[in-house]
Amino acid sequence: FEFFQWNSLEQLCINYTNELLQQYFNEFIFENETTLYQEEGISWDVQDFPDNSSILELLHGKLEGVLPMLEEECFHVGGSADAWCNKLVRLYEQHRHFGHDRLKKGSFIIRHFAGPVTYQC
Repeated sequence: FEFFQWNSLEQLCINYTNELLQQYFNEFIFENETTLYQEEGISWDVQDFPDNSSILELLHGKLEGVLPMLEEECFHVGGSADAWCNKLVRLYEQHRHFGHDRLKKGSFIIRHFAGPVTYQC
């Protein structure tokens, strides 16, 4: 998981992939190991494991995810990065994994599993 002073679409795609890997790790390691331990009668302190599915839904949700909205903006005649960013802010302003800095126009924040990252549109 990475972030820099300037985080573009490329970095968003990298961090999206890392979110997918984190989800796979959580499911495979934690959930499967818990099931295996229970089946084998091994004493196991069941805990709540982190769940990043709401972050993934924000990023790739069917129609209104960050990435599908980018794709839709690309199909619009006259579509722009600023228009995409403004739509994201309007739609996700109250989402717990989304944010924006009013002083940094043309940017938004995704609160990833590993921490917040500011992306430039």
